Amino acid sequence: MKNPFSALLLAGGRSSRMGSDKAFLSYQDNPLWRHQLNKFKIIGAEKIFISRGLGQSDWECDETFVWDRFEQAGPMGGILAGMELTQTQWMMVLAVDLPMISLSALQKLVAVASEDCGAVYWNKSYFEPLVALYPTILKKEIQNSLEKGDRSIQRLLRKWVEEKKMISIEIPLECIVQYTNVNSVEEFAQITKTTKS
Repeated sequence: MKNPFSALLLAGGRSSRMGSDKAFLSYQDNPLWRHQLNKFKIIGAEKIFISRGLGQSDWECDETFVWDRFEQAGPMGGILAGMELTQTQWMMVLAVDLPMISLSALQKLVAVASEDCGAVYWNKSYFEPLVALYPTILKKEIQNSLEKGDRSIQRLLRKWVEEKKMISIEIPLECIVQYTNVNSVEEFAQITKTTKS
C-alpha cells in the first residue's frame, strides 16, 4: 500500500490499575505517548491523532486530540473518533501502553495492506486490534455497532477478515512479547527491565 495514511494513538484508558495516567510513564527517556508518536513519525504517518476519553485532559504537543463520543466505548470509541476526523483512506492504530511494538511490526502493516484491505495482527486465538491499519471506510460499521451497544472489536475484526476487508498477520512466536501491554506498576517495571536487558 502506497497511499498516505494517518495514525491514531489510543491514550484514553482509565489506568485504574496503574493509579496514574499511563501516557506519562517514562520509557526510554520519554513519556510513553511521545515514545509511541515517534514511531508514527518515523514510518511516515501523514497526520497523527491522540485519542482521549471523556473527562480526560490533553497536553501540549503538535498533534490533534480527539475525544470519544460514546461513553465507556473502549478502543472502538477512540478509533471511531479518529476516523471521523482523518482525511486519509487509512488509519493506523496503536495503543499507548504497548511500548515494545517495533517499527518493523508497524511497517509490515503498511506493506501488507492493499488498496481495499487493511491489516491486523493475529495472536492464534484473538486479534490485536490496537496494532492495526484500518480502512477508514469502516467507520460506519463501527458507529453502527456502538449505537447498538456492541463494543466487541473482535467480532468486527472476524467479520472484516472473512469479508476480506482486513488481512490477518500471524504474530511469530519470537515476537509475542512485543504485544505485552502495561496495566500495573509491576508490569511496567518488568517491561522496563526486559527492554534494558
